[in-house]
Amino acid sequence: MNSIIYLQHFKWKYLLIALLFLGITYSHAHSQRKDIASKQNGEEANPQINSLLKNLKTANEDTNKVNGLNRLFREHQNTDPVKALDYAEKAVLLSEKLSFNKGLVEGWTNMGIYHYNQGDYPKALNYFKKTLELSKNSGFKLKTAESFNNIGVIYRKQGAYDKALDYFLKSLAIKEEEGNKLGVAATLTNIGTIHYNQTNYKPALNYLSKGLNIYEELLMPEKSDKGKIRLIKKRIAKTNNNIGNVHKDQHNNKKAFQHYSRALKINEELNDLFGIAKSVNNIGIIYERQEKYAEALKYYFKALKLNKELNRDFGIALTLSNIGNIYNKQGNSSQAILYVDTALVIVNRIGAKGLIKDIYLKMAETWAALDNYEKAYQFQELYATVKDSLLNEDFNRQIAEMETKYEVTKKEQDIVLLKKEKDWQIKLRNVFIGSFSLLLVFAFVIFRGYRQKRRANKLLATQNETIEKQKEVLQSSLHETNEELQQLTYQKKAISLKYSGLVINFKDILFVKAEGNYVKLHLADEKDILERAKLKDFAKHLPKDKFIQVHRSYIVNLAHIVSLNKENLKIGNTFINISKNFYPNLMRHYGVRK
Repeated sequence: MNSIIYLQHFKWKYLLIALLFLGITYSHAHSQRKDIASKQNGEEANPQINSLLKNLKTANEDTNKVNGLNRLFREHQNTDPVKALDYAEKAVLLSEKLSFNKGLVEGWTNMGIYHYNQGDYPKALNYFKKTLELSKNSGFKLKTAESFNNIGVIYRKQGAYDKALDYFLKSLAIKEEEGNKLGVAATLTNIGTIHYNQTNYKPALNYLSKGLNIYEELLMPEKSDKGKIRLIKKRIAKTNNNIGNVHKDQHNNKKAFQHYSRALKINEELNDLFGIAKSVNNIGIIYERQEKYAEALKYYFKALKLNKELNRDFGIALTLSNIGNIYNKQGNSSQAILYVDTALVIVNRIGAKGLIKDIYLKMAETWAALDNYEKAYQFQELYATVKDSLLNEDFNRQIAEMETKYEVTKKEQDIVLLKKEKDWQIKLRNVFIGSFSLLLVFAFVIFRGYRQKRRANKLLATQNETIEKQKEVLQSSLHETNEELQQLTYQKKAISLKYSGLVINFKDILFVKAEGNYVKLHLADEKDILERAKLKDFAKHLPKDKFIQVHRSYIVNLAHIVSLNKENLKIGNTFINISKNFYPNLMRHYGVRK
């Protein structure tokens, strides 16, 4: 019986797939006929689009027309992608004719966004790389940051998370330097999605929440830029969707549903079809989790219809696989395999590695339900292979190292700025001391010249009072400066570990042991910490008056030596062998400390 089902499946497979898409296409065509009239009325009712179109009809072939075309792309990108693409292409052609680099960067960016939304990631990446090169050469710092961010988004979709994070951090550094809060929020949320894809849910929520807080702060009446309110709201909706995804994967369906519902409400308010499709699909997932399959299918088919209208292959593949999953759970596995298999064809074409992984798993489950365990096993193996390529400890370590490197660079820049400020304070203090000294000399001359006069005595008393006040100000300034210097010298009493992100006081380290490409720090509280570094490289960061090498694999803290002889020494409860080559140097330093 099972083999009959299997053969029938392959016999009718492509016919049923064709019928499936004919149904979707009919729905799409029918909805388009309805949408044409609504869009015509909508454009007349939308004062922004109406104004842009009116200006476009009378515009000269200049940079203002380029800017208008690019703005029309943004107005249509989530409601009429084909029309949006036409505006972007016209903007690019006119920019090239005028040698208008700023308009060309914007036009190429819009072309990249269009192809990204269609799931054509290689073509989108090509446009974003072109914008990056032109932005760098033209000195457009914020556009350079935007291009870094867009390239990172493509690599994230393709599962190249290390490349994605590298580009996101480059983007974040420029945006923070330029004080671009809106851009900072966007990049923080993108970094959050990297952690989400790696199932690092705590840092994912941290980054996403930081981004959401900035968006909501920018939306406050006293801080909002009216021209950017729509964009900010779209990003608030998108971030709520992403936060909902994290809660969904943590099986907190209630919180996930709350965030998905917030996102849907905002997207409906903005008539953002792209955002509505995402939110509707996500709400369907929650109903599926609650085994409300009829309700889930209702939302999935609504999402499928919207994605089809937008020609969004990624969304089509995602919703097809979700619909197939429902049918499989309802026991209709023959129909389920059609939907999931169609999704796999689409997702293999666009190269969305993360979604490929999920669909492989659904294929394995569906074939198993059809008792075709050979195919189920094949897809289970494919799922495991892709999952391992996306999730591994080495990659998580790379992410941590890149973020640590970024934070260290940022701290080093802060230290440089603090040093410059301190140098300025020292110069100011020297000028003040010089002025104060001159004032003292002047007061002494007055005192000596007019000491016999009562009036001079009163003047001197007044000047002495002024001097005392200035002295108090100087002492206060010196006290503040000394406190800052003490904070800086604290760094010399401790070491910051890049691998773990911990800061360890030198006095708490008993000894350091080499372990291949790592070193292990043995602490006074009997804890061990592993750091990625060669022993000889790590030794450069230890003070030479406190630490000494006694063996090719050991560096010890002189202050913690309990006893020693020519062969070994004792630290705590540990005996460490002493190499003959290191013994004389050890005795010199140990003798000095004793």
